[in-house]
Amino acid sequence: MAEAPNTLDHPWKEALGVALPDFFHLLFPKIGLQLDFSEPPRFLDAELRRLRAESMTGPLHADRLVEV
Repeated sequence: MAEAPNTLDHPWKEALGVALPDFFHLLFPKIGLQLDFSEPPRFLDAELRRLRAESMTGPLHADRLVEV
């Protein structure tokens, strides 16, 4: 029986796109204080996807890459 693809991280990736400053302040408070969120973060997912190698076990989904 084939395994279902793991899609549990997709909601988290979407949430990061909406509330990135909140995540930094909650999970990495010292770093969150050093970041300037006066300008919106730039998500570079397309650039990250271009860097990944083809998987030998099937398709991969790139994580989030963000410029702050």
